[in-house]
Amino acid sequence: MPFQPRTDQFDWTDEREDTLRALWTEGIPAAEIGQRFGCSKNAVIGKARRLRLQFHPNTSLIKYADDELIAVRALRSQGIGRKEIERRYDFPTSFWDHAYYKRIGKL
Repeated sequence: MPFQPRTDQFDWTDEREDTLRALWTEGIPAAEIGQRFGCSKNAVIGKARRLRLQFHPNTSLIKYADDELIAVRALRSQGIGRKEIERRYDFPTSFWDHAYYKRIGKL
């Protein structure tokens, strides 16, 4: 069987790359960018990686202020458990697993 190129592949023009850079820098989620372009969020993420665009955290979890994160680190260093911290700060359990927080260090 001869080679057949994929027909479902998204075409990244220079204009679309520039738009992707702008939207990505604004922190627009990959799924929303994909909807605007008519492609999948994975296509957007893959292109962002190839363009070496800086990672941006999930905007739904940015609600934690720096002073809260510092306080969480201090409590963890004192041996206070995750459940107690979740109760005090009303953090969801998923807070501990999110890649952004893993990237800035163990809490």
